[in-house]
Amino acid sequence: MRVSSREPLVPPRPHLPPVLLAGLAFWAAGALVHPFLRNVGAEGCVFLGAAAMAAGVTVGAVCVRRRVVPLAAVAALGVAAALVACAAAAWSLTAAASMAGGERLWECTLTTDARQSDFGATATARAASDGRVIAVRLNLPAEAGGLMRGERLTVRAALRAPSAAAAESFWNSGLAGSLTVRDLPAPEERRGALLAGLRRHAIGLIERYGGEDAPLVQALVCGWRGPMEESGAYEQFKRVGLAHLVAVSGAHLSIVTLFVTSGLRLVRLGRRAIAVVTALFLVGYVGFTGMPVSALRAASMAATGLLALLTDRRSSALAALGLCLIVFGAADVSALLSPSFVLSAGSTLGIVVLAPLFTSWAARARPAVAAASAPLALTAASALATQPYAAALFAQVPLLSPVANMVGAPLFTVACVTGFAAVLAACLVPAVAPLSLGAAGAAA
Repeated sequence: MRVSSREPLVPPRPHLPPVLLAGLAFWAAGALVHPFLRNVGAEGCVFLGAAAMAAGVTVGAVCVRRRVVPLAAVAALGVAAALVACAAAAWSLTAAASMAGGERLWECTLTTDARQSDFGATATARAASDGRVIAVRLNLPAEAGGLMRGERLTVRAALRAPSAAAAESFWNSGLAGSLTVRDLPAPEERRGALLAGLRRHAIGLIERYGGEDAPLVQALVCGWRGPMEESGAYEQFKRVGLAHLVAVSGAHLSIVTLFVTSGLRLVRLGRRAIAVVTALFLVGYVGFTGMPVSALRAASMAATGLLALLTDRRSSALAALGLCLIVFGAADVSALLSPSFVLSAGSTLGIVVLAPLFTSWAARARPAVAAASAPLALTAASALATQPYAAALFAQVPLLSPVANMVGAPLFTVACVTGFAAVLAACLVPAVAPLSLGAAGAAA
């Protein structure tokens, strides 16, 4: 049977590479095991890590000897690697308990923005003292609500172990305890990275010139959700299933990035030019959000989706995704339980596996319809992969979510890209800030 050249072919089913299987096994094993290691103790963690390492070496040796690596062995290696990483992380958290007690000086680097609460402000930080570095929660005075990730400050406080009620939450977040800071260092005594200062400057410009929609622009471009949460707007986005679009996660960044590439394709740019422009967008986005680990994960996984879109090599993109799961999970085991991690990986997986199929269906329509439908296929693929988890996470199923995502994702892309260009222009040429950021507010 002869196939018309005008009729698009359905893309072949993607080959699932062994690296992806290993990454998924690593993810599943780590997420299941890590919470249960809280009561094992340091000696138990050492025993588990040694046993898992021995099992992994044995499986690897058998595969080398037989010169074949069955899928079961790949999964077993992923599980063994996850157990070793979990054991190491659990041992570190257990050993950090010895630092609790009297007051000492801590060099703290914020890893999240400070958030206001009923009892002051809170943030997480990497705290260094006596040559050891641990992750802690900072309990800060109310006036510290403006502190941003990346800022560094020296405080004197005592490390306190979490209460029995909060112990599980601290453990799953990889936090060794909390530091209560009563006297906040003066602004001139705080130190911040260059990107933290740039981000603070951009947020201030948006607040000054962005109008009533400035909080949305701040969230989309700079990852600053404080004003949105205080106004209750973020809760409204969650109710209609659009929370992933205003959070620093792969679900947000993948959709926006792939819409950008679709727009660049419409102006007939070559693949290399599209890759360069999109890479610059990713670098700029990560910079404006202060380079949190969640944004780095999101950028890496969005680049994975971009690889599949530009090269039509979905197997390579899936292998890269599996590698991301292992690398980021090994670097921070608590990330395996993080909603942003799940949304980043799930969104990328859905886009790589399902988006080409959905796009081929859309391409069967008339050219005008196909041009409008193809980008929406990306949103549908991402939503299909992440919505079950989002429903469980927020304990609700927004019935409006499919329609809201179909309609909202292109608009969010316009607002995000316009906002990014406007903020960049305002930072480089302050004279155009009122005009450019006014346009960003209008787009939002």
